[in-house]
Amino acid sequence: MARERRNGNGKLGEAVKSLVTAQASLIQAMAQYAAEKAESDRRHTELARITADRFAEVRAVLLEHSRILAKVTRILERLPDAVRERIRLMASSAQ
Repeated sequence: MARERRNGNGKLGEAVKSLVTAQASLIQAMAQYAAEKAESDRRHTELARITADRFAEVRAVLLEHSRILAKVTRILERLPDAVRERIRLMASSAQ
């Protein structure tokens, strides 16, 4: 009977050893995952910052272009009257 107990305890010991090894592997995998996630989060934050900066630059350029376009539009809207006035002045000076 003593022999059966030792065999049973040996199996339990092997099972505990296997469980401890599995837990150590799990903890190592979790630590690796946490490190990789932290790096991924860092890269994501950096890319979000770069994207926001570039978007702000593009927006500033578009606002400047809109300002220039509005100015050119005002000039072009006045152009027919300016041409008519120039023609009138040229016609009156030729007489």
